[in-house]
Amino acid sequence: MRELILIRHGEAEHLVNGTGGGWADTPLTRKGLSQADLTGRKLRDLLSRKKVNMYTSDLARARETAFIIGQYLDVEPRIDSDLRGLSLGVAGEMNKEEAAKIKKPLTLPIFDWIQFPEAESQQMMQHRVNRFMDNNVNQMNETSIIVAHGNSCVSVLYWWFNIQRELLTKMIKPSFTVEPCSCTHVLADDASGKRTIKYLNDSRHLEQMNA
Repeated sequence: MRELILIRHGEAEHLVNGTGGGWADTPLTRKGLSQADLTGRKLRDLLSRKKVNMYTSDLARARETAFIIGQYLDVEPRIDSDLRGLSLGVAGEMNKEEAAKIKKPLTLPIFDWIQFPEAESQQMMQHRVNRFMDNNVNQMNETSIIVAHGNSCVSVLYWWFNIQRELLTKMIKPSFTVEPCSCTHVLADDASGKRTIKYLNDSRHLEQMNA
């Protein structure tokens, strides 16, 4: 049995200051740092006897999250730019009002729509996430962790469950939601080929922040 744990990065500055995000290299907020710390503690307790490897996007908010978690697991994350989220092009540094002025008209299928100048489509992001998974799956331990972004975590799930373009082009919005520093745990039985979700978007370990 192989298992993969997907972690979306903690709260980042663009999530609170109203800018687009994308490939804009925004760091974690103080809350995001605390979320990463709590996630590291959770995974230390969950995976204490397992050999783990970890991968992360190269953008600061994911990298910071991964290295905090890695300290609890005594694992150094491997950095790969293919795990970046969706590029918003020139809109990544803009606030939402500015970005709305340069947003391109919707084209179908939405999966192929490039929303802003110099941005990418969901299909383009899916292609590079697929490339990352294809290149690394054989080197992954029985337990692996990926720290990435909301939409690239979803792309990993599409790869994991072999959801193909024919279905993806029919989707109006992503099939899964992942919140900052939530954990999504999926399993693969190599003998039967069965793949399952153990839990999705689990943020119970963060509840003490609101206590």
